[in-house]
Amino acid sequence: MDTNRQLEIYRWLCSRSISALSGEELLAGFCERLERGRIPLVRSAVAFASLDPLVEALGYRWTRKEGAPGQEAFARPLAPGAYGEDWVNSPFNALLNSRRTVLRRRLDTDGVEQEFPIFEDLRALGATDYIALKTMFKRPGAGQGMMSSWATDQPGGFTDAQIQTLHVLMPGLQLAFEAMALSNGIETLLGTYLGRDVSRRVLAGAIERGVAHALDAVLWASDLAGFTRLTDTQPQEQVIDLLNAYAERVADTIEGAGGEVLKFTGDGMIAFFDRERHVSAPARALQAATRALAETRTLSERRAAQGLPVSRLRVALHSGLLFYGNIGSRSRLDFTVVGPAANEATRLCEMCKSVDRDLVVSAAFHDAAPGLQEQLVGLGRYALRGVARAQRLYTLDDL
Repeated sequence: MDTNRQLEIYRWLCSRSISALSGEELLAGFCERLERGRIPLVRSAVAFASLDPLVEALGYRWTRKEGAPGQEAFARPLAPGAYGEDWVNSPFNALLNSRRTVLRRRLDTDGVEQEFPIFEDLRALGATDYIALKTMFKRPGAGQGMMSSWATDQPGGFTDAQIQTLHVLMPGLQLAFEAMALSNGIETLLGTYLGRDVSRRVLAGAIERGVAHALDAVLWASDLAGFTRLTDTQPQEQVIDLLNAYAERVADTIEGAGGEVLKFTGDGMIAFFDRERHVSAPARALQAATRALAETRTLSERRAAQGLPVSRLRVALHSGLLFYGNIGSRSRLDFTVVGPAANEATRLCEMCKSVDRDLVVSAAFHDAAPGLQEQLVGLGRYALRGVARAQRLYTLDDL
């Protein structure tokens, strides 16, 4: 490939590093330009580490016949190091765990397919040569690095000049994929640690301290009964496992009903259902509470049968006006909710123990949900700690 064409491809890669081009479009465009530059490719693949807690790596594959069909997500193993055979027996794994940056194999040699199973598939495509390259990312947030592979069906395999061209162009391809990985990583991390709604607001520029807006919402406050005793009597590993098991079911239920988990506070959870976004927010919240209580009871039965520590979920629902925004120091902010309604929600959760109920809802919630009032039964009038006025509390009769 002549220098002018290399520069053309490099400029294209650099322009795509600042655009919103998808990974499959990026890889397909690069491979098609290599082919036009007389580097015939039968298959190519790119993979890089992900900062998603559920996904270890993202990959893209291109073939001359099918193009680039889409993104592949490779789940994190359930146990550390418990990878599947496809990865363990792959050239990428062998290269990643070595000090080398290049792995090349001629595929027109008998017996080479026995080294890695993928070679048999490549030979079926007519591939004669294979080269895998390892490049590392330097910036935090972009993952650890990029692995790429290139297979040709050219008689005699890649020429030295073609391999040199791949090495020359690889920094440009790395730059484009690193930019995409960095963008995806930021969105994933913010969504993981801040929640979907907060991450969208922060990415949109809501980062100024002290600026908050009013939010009419249903508040959710929950915790686990007897958690302090568990931390004193159970091994740390089992306590963390218990927290994760219960939190997963509760958070998934809240988000599945259209709610937003705002923060975890030890064994507690604060969430809200935006009434401006969902007119049916009270019904959604009550449905989520009912389901979360049922699922955690089933979880407790399963864990008890395995001899693992268990707990009981306690939920409080409240309705009111919140102030939602950045609070903190100049260099360390928390995007959270404040206001009397937020305080009252946590006090309501404390009342679950006092009235011996796993679900307590406030008078404000009761009044804001006329379609649900027949399902709610009164528990009496109670004074909440730190709240000036006593109020009536309610629950579901069949819980």
